[in-house]
Amino acid sequence: MSSFGLLIKCTNNQSQIAQSFFQTLSAQFMGRVRIRVIKEPKTWEDALDYCKTRHSRLLWIEDEEDQKAVEQWLNFTYAGSSKRLWIGLRQSSVFGFWIWSDQIVNYKNWENGKQPEMPLSNHCGVIDAETYKWNQAAQAGCPPTCFNESISGLLPFLLRTTFDTYRPL
Repeated sequence: MSSFGLLIKCTNNQSQIAQSFFQTLSAQFMGRVRIRVIKEPKTWEDALDYCKTRHSRLLWIEDEEDQKAVEQWLNFTYAGSSKRLWIGLRQSSVFGFWIWSDQIVNYKNWENGKQPEMPLSNHCGVIDAETYKWNQAAQAGCPPTCFNESISGLLPFLLRTTFDTYRPL
């Protein structure tokens, strides 16, 4: 608990909740992956704007370590009804390759092991919340998966929604 620099005032029945919360929090923030799934479905463009404005960006999965962290996070914490979640993948309408919003995708985890090819236009990427494989989707509404650059911006939200009382040290 002290590694997050927080003091939480708990009643006796909240102490087990607090311990479980921090175990969950530690699992969610291992490595570089700090995720928040937004429940409200959006188009990919709206999801991109939403995540840039309120978080850091749509989620990128740049290597196997990121992929494993995302899988653990979704398996452990995601309880939403949507099977498909937006991530920062988009297909170039000119060249057909896939990019993470603004950089070329090097690591790949496509469903059926095959990257979708041209001719496709306006296709964006989703992650399957059950299989953790990537796939393409048109601009239909899916919940965005936002990345938070720093844990400090997310912790106050998590604490306010989990506990009645908290105060920074």
